[in-house]
Amino acid sequence: MVGGMKNPETHMTVARIFDAVGRSCLTSQLGVGRTSVSNAIGDNVMPPRWFDVVERACRSKDIECPRHLFSFTANKERGAA
Repeated sequence: MVGGMKNPETHMTVARIFDAVGRSCLTSQLGVGRTSVSNAIGDNVMPPRWFDVVERACRSKDIECPRHLFSFTANKERGAA
């Protein structure tokens, strides 16, 4: 274990996070529908407003929660034009 997280060499995806934490658990904690979750998994990116909830859930399962899986940067780049 490196940096307190399991399997740091594994490429983390939105789908892996939802599978590890539990889709129904995260859907409930986020207050979103299954379609929102399916879209995030398909796009492999989550809305920034999900970050706190998802990060806490990942921490509780001792898995990584990479910031690049959230659309923080994309939103800034789109608005910077």
